[in-house]
Amino acid sequence: MFRNTVPGIIFLGVVSSLIAAYIWDNRSRAGNGREVEQPTKTATSVPLVAEQAPLANTNSLMSQASAESDVRKALPIYSRLADLGYTPAMEELGDIYSASWPDGPKKNDILSRNWYRKAADLGDAHAMLELGYIYVPDYAEAEVWYRKAAESGNPHAMWELGDIYERGLGVPKDDVGSRSWYRKAADAGDAKAMVKVASWYERGDGVAKDVATAIAWYQKALDKASRDDDEVPNSASHAWDNRIYLPEFLPTPRDEAHWGLARLGAASP
Repeated sequence: MFRNTVPGIIFLGVVSSLIAAYIWDNRSRAGNGREVEQPTKTATSVPLVAEQAPLANTNSLMSQASAESDVRKALPIYSRLADLGYTPAMEELGDIYSASWPDGPKKNDILSRNWYRKAADLGDAHAMLELGYIYVPDYAEAEVWYRKAAESGNPHAMWELGDIYERGLGVPKDDVGSRSWYRKAADAGDAKAMVKVASWYERGDGVAKDVATAIAWYQKALDKASRDDDEVPNSASHAWDNRIYLPEFLPTPRDEAHWGLARLGAASP
């Protein structure tokens, strides 16, 4: 009886183990009751990759758009990158809509301001500066954006703050604050501010007269202005009227640096 029972028990145990293994294997394959398939490329994955692609190659696309002589061809590239959150593209759209283009988009101040504002809200200091320009002659509002840009490190905005505090435009006149912002702008690389600081030392204006220091600052201004591809006017408040710059009435920082060096008897290249 014992001999006959043991083999039977062993047989039933083996069968039970096989059944349990089979059930476990199928559950594992099915993912706890859900059908499991190997990942495959689907039609829905293609648009996702297409939307992600520009962010992986923004510099190339920006260069492509910048190289376009026809703004109508550049516009959709900038628009796509801007919609994906790329702030330099937002700036370009702000620039485009700030003017009218032959056979292209017409000037649209609202769109221009809106694109600059979107970039500014994302922390873009240059867009903050552009908003300051837009709000002139409302200098009180312009000061808000110049300050935001300056505090974000934009040297041109530092210059603009120095200018409006020097002349009391939209804010109480503040000579100390003005000189502080001019000096910060010069130290941050603004050529106009370098000329301003040089003139202080040339005339002894608020500082001890020091010809050598004046020459050094004029030379710095000349070197910086020469490296700048696109010089901006001396001040938005002086000449940025509807974004028009009249160079025949407004000397550039390079001109002023040359003249300063000539007055002090220092040769300039």
